[in-house]
Amino acid sequence: MTIFRYFLILGLLFFAPILSFAGQTEKALDRVVGQIEESFPFVEGLVIAVKNGEIILDLKEGHPVKVGDRLRLFRYGDELTHPSSGKKMGRMESRLGEIELIEVGANFSRALPLSPAIKAVKGDGVRARFKSISLLTATRNKVKPGSELEILISRLEQAFKSNPRFAIPAFDLELWLLESGINRENLVKANVLGQLKNKAGVDFVLFPRVQKVKGRSTLQYRLLATDSGDEVKQARVLLGSVTRTAKSKRKIREQKVQTSFAADTGNVQFIGKQTFPFEIVDFDIGDINGDGTKEVVMVDSYRVMIYRIEGDGLKRIASVATKERVNQFLSVDVGDINGNGKDEIFITNKYSDTLGSFVLELENKKLKKKWKEVEHYFRIIKPFGQKPELLAQDTGYRNPFEDGISIIKYKDGQYRPIRTLSTDFGRNRKVILYGLTRADINLDKNIETIMLDKDYHLRVYSPTGNLLIKSDEYYGHDPRLIDIGVVRQVSDLEVQGQPVRFRGRVLLESYGDKRFILIPKNHTFGGGLLSNLVLVNNSNLEILGIEKDGFEKVAETKKQKGYLAAFQVASFPEKKRKNIYVATVEKGGLTSDTVSSIFTYHWTL
Repeated sequence: MTIFRYFLILGLLFFAPILSFAGQTEKALDRVVGQIEESFPFVEGLVIAVKNGEIILDLKEGHPVKVGDRLRLFRYGDELTHPSSGKKMGRMESRLGEIELIEVGANFSRALPLSPAIKAVKGDGVRARFKSISLLTATRNKVKPGSELEILISRLEQAFKSNPRFAIPAFDLELWLLESGINRENLVKANVLGQLKNKAGVDFVLFPRVQKVKGRSTLQYRLLATDSGDEVKQARVLLGSVTRTAKSKRKIREQKVQTSFAADTGNVQFIGKQTFPFEIVDFDIGDINGDGTKEVVMVDSYRVMIYRIEGDGLKRIASVATKERVNQFLSVDVGDINGNGKDEIFITNKYSDTLGSFVLELENKKLKKKWKEVEHYFRIIKPFGQKPELLAQDTGYRNPFEDGISIIKYKDGQYRPIRTLSTDFGRNRKVILYGLTRADINLDKNIETIMLDKDYHLRVYSPTGNLLIKSDEYYGHDPRLIDIGVVRQVSDLEVQGQPVRFRGRVLLESYGDKRFILIPKNHTFGGGLLSNLVLVNNSNLEILGIEKDGFEKVAETKKQKGYLAAFQVASFPEKKRKNIYVATVEKGGLTSDTVSSIFTYHWTL
């Protein structure tokens, strides 16, 4: 061992507790930032009509709005173009005032202006009052230099500054208090907060303090509005040790968040590999002819292919192609939704720049369209082998996904939405149906939502929207983009959104009396930090066991080259095992072709 390596290892051992403590503290401060951001959901909309003094908006149920919310009304002006490049830089905006929501309906909402001088017209825009959240951090008592609180405040301010939604003005609060002759203890009073708003231009003041609870340090904070003096939020987070492993005996309760899953061993055995000379987009497993035997339904960008499971491999038995370069399949889901004993095939399809999904069913040995030109994304979930549930989501005005996910049933010969799921999950409110499933995972007769969020963490939410579990690890990280509706013409306005990354499936599987979550993991250059630049090196599948005290990793497949495009599980009761099929894709380049592989694993307990 070289001297350099010796001292490197010695240094890591010596500093490991310090680094661990610092990392846990940073996570706690990030949680504070997240909690405050969740209190100010960002929303944008358009005025679609003005009738009898009421303003009709395109905001509706499923959007992060409620009766009583106030929104800023503005009018679009001339479009700005760069004089050299000709690139469109956006539009001028004129602020008109504020409006208040008086009704939020299934298709639109109604609002009233807060001033009779406000005159809205069709095409005006509305957005949340606080697109940028400006705040100052203050204390009611003088902070000792070098104290734990001073260090935490400094780190907390850095955490706010790293979040683009927060604005921290360069304002000398101490000097202002001295010049104004204001006692620090009076900072929480409404009139003093009003003076501070006028002087510093801030909307909120955060008052943190450190307390000891059973020998543990906690950061308690209050957030006050400067325009009214009202308390917006109050909470407390644990410092120094905010991560618990799944083996700590803790019941799943609201607001107590598990963040890491301890590893264990599992019985997943690699059996074989089958290659395909095209890019596998997705596949699902079901009984499409009603004979009791499962088939594999696979799609590439424009073809639907049916495979029979033979031994540990797949054999193609049918194929249906659509127009290449006109269609772009995004996913395939299989399930008996109409209740006739045969599984339908639900294809989510990008047709040109819109959704043109469709549904196939086998009739007289031919696949026929039962529902076509559907403007829905589809996803079928089958938690723990239960009856399949069809979920659908529409494309938004400016972005690939609209808020709100519908449950669809087959009634009176038609597929009909029956209700919309609540997806108001704070800073992760932009929920998409990919990377999402629903089930009663903690056996309390309530349905929890399990999802991969936009930052690639696995989250579990209670029916009331409280966070129960959040992983430290990064999952998903699918490199593929969905860009439907990113540029769309609304009246005479051109609005642009942002593409959304596909998030893969989260499967809930039962095995005997045990229950599991199967979740994809694409390993990228740069880990989970480079969310806008996803370069996948290799991928694998992880299996998490569901225990009374949370999740625990029980098995994982070996890493394979390429990104994980899809996976499924097939049960073979007579053989007392399940097969796991994992599809990976290695994208080709100038000197090679794109190749997909399906790896087969035996899963036994």
